[in-house]
Amino acid sequence: MTNWFTRSFPTFAKYFKRGSTDELLRRQEHHWWHDADLNGFTGIVTEDTAMKYAAFYAAVDRIASDIAKLPIHVYQNKGRDFERAPSHPVQWLLHDQPNQYQTPYIFKQTMVGYLLRWGNAYAEIQMRGDGRPAALHVIPPQYVRVLVNAATDEYFYEIRPPNQPPTRLDLERMFHLRMIGDGMMGLSPVALFRTMIGMGLSAEEAGKSFFDLGMRPCGVFSVPNQLSPEAFNRLRGQLEQYNAGAKNTGRMLLAEQGAKVEQWSIPPEDAQLIESRTFTVQDICRIFHLPPHKLQDLSRATFSNVEELDREYVGDCLQPHFTNFEQEANCKLFLPGEQAKFYVKFSVEAMLRGKSADRAALYKAMFEVAALSPNEIRALEDMPSLGPDGDKHYRPLNLQAVEDPPAPPPAPPSRLLIGGDEPGIKEPKNGKAQPPAKKEEVNA
Repeated sequence: MTNWFTRSFPTFAKYFKRGSTDELLRRQEHHWWHDADLNGFTGIVTEDTAMKYAAFYAAVDRIASDIAKLPIHVYQNKGRDFERAPSHPVQWLLHDQPNQYQTPYIFKQTMVGYLLRWGNAYAEIQMRGDGRPAALHVIPPQYVRVLVNAATDEYFYEIRPPNQPPTRLDLERMFHLRMIGDGMMGLSPVALFRTMIGMGLSAEEAGKSFFDLGMRPCGVFSVPNQLSPEAFNRLRGQLEQYNAGAKNTGRMLLAEQGAKVEQWSIPPEDAQLIESRTFTVQDICRIFHLPPHKLQDLSRATFSNVEELDREYVGDCLQPHFTNFEQEANCKLFLPGEQAKFYVKFSVEAMLRGKSADRAALYKAMFEVAALSPNEIRALEDMPSLGPDGDKHYRPLNLQAVEDPPAPPPAPPSRLLIGGDEPGIKEPKNGKAQPPAKKEEVNA
C-alpha cells in the first residue's frame, strides 16, 4: 500500500519503497536534491562556511534578528472577538522561556538561522505529564533525518548526534520549520546556490590577494643574459621582501644587469571585480526576497521608496516565515481540543503599517465617516475590544445618510415683545418653561 506522498510524487517514490530502516537511511542520505552536481566552486561551500561570505551572513542575520525581536502572543478565539490568553502554558513557552538555557529571542533567532541555511529547523517538544509542551530544545539540522516506517507508512524523525546512539521521535514530538521542498523536508539554499555563493567567496579571495600583493599588477622581468642561481634567488628574495604586500606599495625597485619590468596583467576594474561582487549581493537578495537596502546596497534606494520597500520586506520576506512558525505552533503546541479555540500570532502590526502618526490619521478619517468602529480600530492595533459599546459606529451631527429624510428644523425659542419691535427672551419661572405669551400693547 502506498501513501499520499508516493502517489503524488512518483519520481521520488523510489526513495520511499518498502525496506528495512537501514535501507531507508541510505536512501535518505542520497536524497533527490543531494544527487545534483552542486560543487562548481573549487573550494568547499557548506552551510557553515557560507556564513563567511559577508552578504550571505548579513541576509541571514537580518531576517533572523527581525523575526526574533517580535513577540509572540497566544490568543483565544471567541467568535467575532478575541483576547489574549496570558495564562496559557504556550504563552509562557513562546513569549517567556522556551527552555532553561535560551531566551525567546535566542530561540527564534537560532531556529530561523538554521532554517535559512539548511532549509530545515528542528526543536524537540518536551512534554509534561498532562500532554502539554514543557520546553522546546533546538536540534542542529545536520543530525536529523526524516524517515518513513515501511510497514505502516508513518513518518518519523531520527536524531543521530556524533558518537551517540540514534533517537527516534514521532511527528507530534518535533517542532519542524521547513522551506520549500518535498513537503517533508525543505531545500537547503546553500546546497542549491553553492556555486553562486562560491563565486562571492572567490571574489573576496581575489580582492584579498590583490591587496596582499601590494595592489600592483603582476609583471615579468626580462634580462639580456641568463642569471646565475645566486642572482636569481637574490632578485626573487628582493621582490618578495621589499615589493610584495600592501605595506610595500610604492617602493622603488632596483633592476640589475639591464633587467626590464613588463606589466602584463589587467587592473581589477577591467576584470570587473567590484561589479561581480555587487551582482552576487543582488543574487543573495533574490534568494531571500530581501530589498537590497537591507544589505546596505543603497545604489537604487531613495527617500521616497525606502518606506515602501520596508513594507514589501515585511510582506514578501518576513510574512511567509511568520505564517510558517504560527501554523507549526498551532498544530504541535496545543491540545487537540484547544486548536479551534487558541492560536499564536506574531505582533507585526507596527512593522507592517508604517509610522504611528500615519496610522492615527487614517484611523481618525475612517472613524469620522463611520467606516471603522473603536473595536475594529483596536483589533487592527492588536488590542482587546471595549465590549459591546465599542462596536458602535459614529458620525458627526452635521452629516447624515442621503437615504434618510431631512430632519425637521428646531423650534424657535419663546419671545416676548414689550413696547416696540425689540424682541425679548422670556425667562422661565420656577425653573419651568412658560408657554409663549401673546404680544401686548402698553398704553402710555
